[in-house]
Formats: sequence, C-alpha cells, structure tokens
Amino acid sequence: MERRIDERRPLRVLLNAFQRGVPVICAAEDISTSGIRLRTVLNGRRLSDDRLHMEFQLPDDSAVINAVGVAVRSTRDDTILGIRFTHLSTEASASIQAYVEGRSAMRASA
Repeated sequence: MERRIDERRPLRVLLNAFQRGVPVICAAEDISTSGIRLRTVLNGRRLSDDRLHMEFQLPDDSAVINAVGVAVRSTRDDTILGIRFTHLSTEASASIQAYVEGRSAMRASA
C-alpha cells in the first residue's frame, strides 16, 4: 500500500468532484502537496478509484483550484478516499504548498 510522505494539514471545505462527468459534493478532511483526503457528503454516495476532477478553494484564498487525481486508498464503503494529485497547475501547487506550510498564498492581484 502506498503511504503518504508529504506533510498534510487539516482542510475543512466543501468541494465539487466530478467522476465520469457526474458531480459529487465532497468534504475535504486534509491536504498535502501530493493529495487530498475526501469524504462524500450525501449518504450512500460512493466514489470509485477512477480519475476525479476537483474544484475547490483554500481558506482565505479566492482563487479556484482545479485538480485531477486518482484514489490511492479508500474506506471499505468508499465514502472516504485518499486522492493523489495527477494534475495541478504551477499556481495551484504553490497555493497548496503555502497553505500546508501555514503561509498565505502569494497571488498577484488582477
């Protein structure tokens, strides 16, 4: 079983996850630079180990992060998944790194 080696930080936000184009509302539990742990919000809704597209915001950051990932671990009932990021923009990666390290994201104002 693959073990996470990156530092993680609690993250309590709702996010949109899309699996095969179907939206699933999830709650983030924690995040690292390499992945995120998600819990499905609606009872009975399960996620599989297929590729997930995710949209979320970090606390105190207005930018929407778009990420793609795959499940690397799950609970027996598939309601909690450990997701490894497979695609993040450079900006999103920097924002997540800053959040995990307890720093504010360094974003240029538009």
